[in-house]
Order: sequence, then C-alpha cells, then structure tokens
Amino acid sequence: MVGIVVGAATWTMMALGTPITFLSLNTIHYLTFILYGMTGLVLHRVLRKRSTTILGQLTLAALVPLFAGQIWLATSVTTVLDQGFHIAVLLKWLAWLLPTIGLGLDLTNTFHSLGVDHEKMFLRSVIDAIPHYIFARDPDGHFTLVNKTVADFYHLPVDQVEGRHLQDIHPDLQQCREWVAEDREILKHGQQIDIPETITTGADGQDIWITATKKLLPAPRYGKPQVLGVSIDVTRQKTAESALADRLKFEQASAAIVQAFVQTDSENLQATMDSILQHLGFYAGADRCFIYRFTEPNQDARLLFSWLRATRKSGTDLPLGICHLGLDWMAQWFALNMPVIVDNLSELPESSERFLNIWNADHEMSFLAVPIMHNNRMMGFLGIDASDKGGFAQEETNLVRYVADMFMTVWSKLEAEKRLVDAMKEAQASSQAKSEFLANMSHEIRTPMNCVIGISDLLMEMDPTDRQKQYLDMISQSGSSLLVLINDILDLSKIEAGQLELDPIEMNLRALIEEVSGLVAFNTQAKGVEMVSRIVPGAPEKVICDPNRLRQVLTNLLNNAAKFTFDGHIYLNVEPTGLSGEKIDLKFEITDTGIGIEKGKLKAIFEKFTQADASTTRKFGGTGLGLPISQHLVNLMGGIISADSTPGTGTTFAFTLPLKIVQEAAAPYDPKIEQDHSVLVITAHELGGEVLAEQVRNLGYECNVAMGYDDALPLMSGSPQPGLKPLSFILVDQDVLQSDMPRIKKFMDERESDHSIRLIMLTALSSTIREQDLVLQGFSGTLPKPVRPHQLQAVLEGRTTNSPQPDTEPSTARLIDSPLDHARKTQGDQPNESTAGPLILVAEDNPFNQRVAIGMLNLLGCRVDVAKNGAEAVAMVQKTEYDLVFMDCQMPEMDGYEATRAIRGLENRQHATITIVAMTANALSGDKRACFDAGMDDFLSKPINKAMLSEMLSKWEQLKIPV
Repeated sequence: MVGIVVGAATWTMMALGTPITFLSLNTIHYLTFILYGMTGLVLHRVLRKRSTTILGQLTLAALVPLFAGQIWLATSVTTVLDQGFHIAVLLKWLAWLLPTIGLGLDLTNTFHSLGVDHEKMFLRSVIDAIPHYIFARDPDGHFTLVNKTVADFYHLPVDQVEGRHLQDIHPDLQQCREWVAEDREILKHGQQIDIPETITTGADGQDIWITATKKLLPAPRYGKPQVLGVSIDVTRQKTAESALADRLKFEQASAAIVQAFVQTDSENLQATMDSILQHLGFYAGADRCFIYRFTEPNQDARLLFSWLRATRKSGTDLPLGICHLGLDWMAQWFALNMPVIVDNLSELPESSERFLNIWNADHEMSFLAVPIMHNNRMMGFLGIDASDKGGFAQEETNLVRYVADMFMTVWSKLEAEKRLVDAMKEAQASSQAKSEFLANMSHEIRTPMNCVIGISDLLMEMDPTDRQKQYLDMISQSGSSLLVLINDILDLSKIEAGQLELDPIEMNLRALIEEVSGLVAFNTQAKGVEMVSRIVPGAPEKVICDPNRLRQVLTNLLNNAAKFTFDGHIYLNVEPTGLSGEKIDLKFEITDTGIGIEKGKLKAIFEKFTQADASTTRKFGGTGLGLPISQHLVNLMGGIISADSTPGTGTTFAFTLPLKIVQEAAAPYDPKIEQDHSVLVITAHELGGEVLAEQVRNLGYECNVAMGYDDALPLMSGSPQPGLKPLSFILVDQDVLQSDMPRIKKFMDERESDHSIRLIMLTALSSTIREQDLVLQGFSGTLPKPVRPHQLQAVLEGRTTNSPQPDTEPSTARLIDSPLDHARKTQGDQPNESTAGPLILVAEDNPFNQRVAIGMLNLLGCRVDVAKNGAEAVAMVQKTEYDLVFMDCQMPEMDGYEATRAIRGLENRQHATITIVAMTANALSGDKRACFDAGMDDFLSKPINKAMLSEMLSKWEQLKIPV
C-alpha cells in the first residue's frame, strides 16, 4: 500500500512538471540509492521468511537492471544536459518501480495469508482426526486450542470451547482446580508430566478413564506460554482389564470350589463345605453363605452348612430352622427353578414379614438364594446375603447356582457311597457269617469223617474177606468223595472272600506228576481207559510252587477228563516252553478222547455250578466247582487256563505256569556208557507205547514199539537184525494178553533154553492177574502203569525188591524170582505197645478219633498217650518227654492254640521245643496260619489216614522208613 501511495505522488509531480530545484543531482543520486536499498531490504526480508512466489521473483528481476542502470548513470554522466535527461529517465523508472514494488508486496502478503490459513486448516483437520483429546491452555486456564474430540466430550462446537475457561465447561470443579494447578506447575518448572489413569466426567454425566501427558509450549513473540496436553481414553482397556480380573477371580474361585468338591468324602464333608462357602462368600462379597435343606413332611428348612464373614457388622447368627410359612414368598421362584434375587430386603412384600422376623439380618441387605434340585425335586436352597452390596452381578449368581448344583451332585454321591458302604458291611457280615458257618460245618463234618475213614483204614489192616474189603472200599471212596466236595465248597468260599492264598515251597515236580497220574489211573484203568503221563526230558527236577494247589488243579482236570472218557486215553504232558535265568515256563496239557464240548459252551464250563450240558450233572454227577476253582488257582499262580474241544473227539485243557528252578533235571544214565541190549514194547495203546519207549531210550537203551503180537513177532524171533542190539527185555501190555496170551506162551516155550530175554508185564493198578499165572506164562516181573522212570530203571538193571509192598499199594514194580509164593514176604506182626518206637502224645477230645489215632499210630510202631484237652496236654508234656505231639485245635477247657502257647512258654527248654503238629478239622487258610502263629510246627487236616501220619512222622524224623 505504501508503494502505491509513493508511486502516485511521483506521477503527480512529473505531470505537473515541477522542477526539483532544491535538490542537487548528487543528492538525487543518493536518495535514489537509499530508496533502492530500502526497497530491496524490505523485499528481501519478506521473501527470506516466506516462500518466494512468481511475483516476488519478477520484482527482483526488475530491480536488477534498474539498479545496474542507476550505477551506470552515476558513473557515466558528464554533462548537465545528460544528467537532466538521465534524471528524467530515472524518475520515470522510479515512477514505475514504486507501484510495482508495492503491488508485489501486497500480493506477497495476500498469498502468505492464504498459505497460513491453508496450513491452519490442514493442521486442524489432522488434530480433529486424532481420536485422543488434544488441547492447549494458557496460564489462566483458558483453552487456546482443542480438537474435535475435546469439543465432542463437552457436546460443544470447537469455537465455543476455544477461548473459554476450563471451569466454564467442565462439570467437576474440584478436578478443574487440580488440572489448572498442574498446568501452572508445568509453566513454572517447564517439565513434562505424565498423569496416571484417572476418572473424569463428561457433559453427559458419563465417566471415562483417561491418561494424560502435558508439556510446556514456548511463548510466541507477542503472547503467553501455554500447556499442550494429550489425553487418551482408556475406558475400554480398563473395562476389559476389569472384566478379565473379574473373570480370573471367578475362575480362581470356581477352581478352588471344584477342587474342594473333588476331594470331598463323608469324613471331611463339614470342613470341605466350610471352605467352599468361604470361597463363595469372598468372591461374591457376601457377609454370610448358607445351605438349608427341606425336611419332610411340612417342608420346613433346616440349616446344614454356613459361613459368616469375621468382619460382619450386623447380626451374625443364622436361624437354625425356618418354618415353611416363612418361605412361602420364595416358593413361586423355586417352583420355576429360578433364583431369588433381592437387592434390598426392605422392599419385600408383606407376605415375607414372617421370614424377615426370623432372618437375623439388617433389612437393607441384599439377598440371593437358588434352589437345590435332585431328580426334579427341590431338596433345599443355597444362598448368600450382603450389606452395602446393592445387588449381585450375573457372574456371582451363576457361581451360586453352580455351587448348588455341585453340592447336590456330591451330596448324592456321598449318600450313594454311604448306602454302598452299608451294603458292603452287610455283605461282609453276611460273608463272614457264611465263612464262619462253612468253617463250623467243615469242622463238624470232618470230625466224624475222620472217624469213618480212619476206622475203614484200620479194618483194611485186619485181613478182611473179599466182601468185607469191598464194603470197606465203598466206605473209603464215599468218604473221599464227600471230602472232595467239602474241599471244593471251602475253596469256593475262600475265593469269594479273597482269602485263598498260595504256599510256594520247594517241590519235586516228577514225584508230584507221578503221584497224581497214579491216583487217576486207578479209576481210569478199571474202565479200560489208558492213563499216560509224560515229562519232557530236560524238565527241572525241583521247582518252587505250591504243590497242594498244583496237585488240586491237575487232579480236578484229570478227574474231569476221566469222568467223560469211556475209551481211548487220557494224556498228561508237561514240557518247558521258555527259559529265562532261574525262571522256566512249564506247560501242563491234559488231553482226553472223551465226549468233547461244543465250541459255544467252552466258556461256560469255567463258571460256578455250571457244566457244558445241564443233563451231564444228572448223568455224570459233580457240582460244577472243579473247573472254576482250577481256573482261579491257575490265575493265582500266574498262569492262564484254556480249553479246546471237538464234540465226539475229545477235549484239551492247557495252562502254563512261571516257576523258579531249584534243581535241574538229573541225567538218567552216563551218556559215555552205551547199553548192549535193546527193549521191545508190545502194547495196544500207541500213545502209551511211544511215551514208554521214550523213557527207555532216555535210559540209554534202544527201543522199538509193536502194536500187538503180529507186529512184534519179526522183532522177537531169530537173530538180531543188522545194526540192532540183541533183545534183552520185552515189555508186554496187559491189554494185549486177551488175545495173544497163547501165542506169547508158545514163543517163550520155544525159547525155553534162552534166558537172555525177559518178559515184563505192564499191569494196571487195579489188575487182578495172579503172579502164579504170570510165572506159568513165562513172565519175570511186573511194571504198573503209568510206568515211573525209577521203577523202569530198576527192572532193566535187574534189581529186585525183597520186601514187596502190600496189596493196598500196587504201584511198586517187582521182579518175580520163582516161585511166586516165595517172593511175597510179610512185614511181620503188628507192633505192640512194648515196641521201642517213638512216644507220641495225641491231644484229642473226641473219643472215637482218639481210638482212630491210637490204632493208626500203633500200626506205624508208635507208643501213644492221649490227653482229653489242652490243659491235660500241657501237664503231660511237663511230666513226660514225648517225641511229638498231635494237637487238636478245638477242645474244652483249653484249646490247642492256648495249650501250644503254654508249652512254648515252659521253662524247661526240652519240653518247650517239642514238635507240635496240628491235627484239626479246621481247614481254612486262616486256621493254618493261626496254628503257626500259636507256635505249632506243622499242620494236618482231618480226616487223616495212616499214610498221612506216616509221612508226617517221617518228615520230623520219627520214622526211618515211611510205611
């Protein structure tokens, strides 16, 4: 604007032609230079601080030639005329220059203002787009700058916020004072401050959480310093954190409650519920937690469990009971299985007045209760109340309902467990009563059975007639069958009570197999069924096992096979299947050629009181207990029993037991010494012949098997075939003789002069063939079937027995000298009381059993004294030095257990250490253990026989040779 005024004045002066007379030419030069300098300086300052526009650049371009021309004019003017002309030109240029400069400056200022406004609009758009609160305030608390977010917070336009004091628009005056004080601290010290999370209230009354940062803004040239602040809304973050904290608190409380419920049992229920209600109360901020249970029939409520906060201000006692009339107001919610939620008990209707009178609490409290349901039936309710609460959150309500459901689940489980425990106690009592009954019945049955079987054994020793012997055999067999039945029932009782135990000891495997096979063979051979037993060479001689239980299993399986087999054979095979260090797996396999079992009924045979066909019980007899007991025993010994069968062909039972080796199998002969003879076996049973041939070969002999006389004739007659050793023994099966006896007699007559071949008869245990007849037929001896290796070896080595066994024990091999009547020798007269045998004391209260024991012990060459009860036994032991005491357990005045303890406590060590053997009708495992606990040395279960007494006396070295 100044340039325009100066330019106009100059043009006016030129138009009027007014001469400039008061100024010299040099002065004009100087003024012109000053004017150029000032114009350039102003234009330079403007353009230096602002961006150079096109107009500014043109102005500078115009000044350059003008300034150059002026310099030239000042240096090159030589005349006045020339100076006047140049002055005129200069004034003309100056007249054009000054308006141009003024116009340039005005345009420059205009464009600068437009640029500043544009920048302000841009910056305004930027800060308005920022979602945080941006503001600037002066020291007095007036807003100098706010963004749209701040204006929206106060529900005002931006221009109505800027310039106004904080207190004019912020609703919290106390917070305004604090904020202004913070601003002044920043203005005073010039330090940035960070304000932590705080709550502020907007114009709409909504609270938000913010964090702020404030810093000093330097003062402009003509202004005051200001405070720039940025506030961030962290309400969502705080809400999320609060929700997360609440959720974590809920989960922790829930986890603690669940853990407590999991560990709950009937013994710690009270302590557990106290802990659970405490967790619930702390989580919900409650003063009290409680569980009430409805009673029948009036549905009154009785307090079961409760928890009270220690810092509770109001009443602390909960009512122990609530009348059903006081609960009517809850019934409508409980009927719909809905929680009762009351923010303020004082707001309840008049119908709840009875409840409020009972409820020991401030009526301003909040109250929450949820029903406890079981099978759609309301059992009670769980609730909480709290003062200064103002209601309960949904999560708190959910947790209360969850605890109620869990409580009902656990309560039902504990009730069911209690019923089960009661039922188990009743069952155990019943089982105990049954076991006691069976034990008593066993004792009562075994006592007379001991007398019956014992008397029959004694009568057998009195040279009975054939008819009397038959009757005595019937008595003995009937007693044995009854004893087996009693043992099965007792074993079943032990299995059901879990009291069946093993007694593993060192045992001779071959002796046990031979014993069991011989017992079964006596019955099978009588009906024409061959009993074959085989122990594979290399099987151990002695192992660790329970011989009684293994004998019981094998006897059950073999007797079962004998029951259903009418021709053919029964085959017991024992062979190792695996060896690991001192352990060996022995497989026991029993195969018969009986009636067989259908595939679909194989599993049923191992069930109690069950057989494959119900009709077999009536036809063959039996209780159906043998196989289930055998299965349990095999499992107890570490094996698994299996069965395979084909109807009409036969059945195979097999089981494998892991056993510890004590002694390896002994070599039957020295392999370096070869036998010079061979053996021929003539049999009607191919399997039995092959097993016998294997035994012969195992002794070092060559052996051939012939099925009948026709097959054997080529091997018997003539000279030995090339490569074969001369024949020395012919073992002829008794079953072959039925048709071939004359032909064998003829063969022996033809070789009468040749005594190198000896005929040996393979006889059944029940055979009635007379030895005189065998001598007449040319036989030199007998071997009972199944053949035992040591008996076979004795015959093949030509060893004879000078003292044949009695007829009651037909299992001894004998070589017949001649004649037969000279070979049999008596054992001598029965021992009498004067014989210097061992002195035995029998403590027995039953007079019949006393006589049986005396008779059997006398037969064994013992001297016997009898005590009627335990007290007499103790007194007699102190007076007489007995070699052994047989002690009954159940006697009047003093039983066997107490008598044994009294004997062990005697001062005389010789009397106190006497051998005491229990001889009792108690047959349970607990009875045996009780005997040993009392101090007894051994155990005999009634009924007893002479063999059992003989074996026991031999075991304790009272008999040198068992009879």
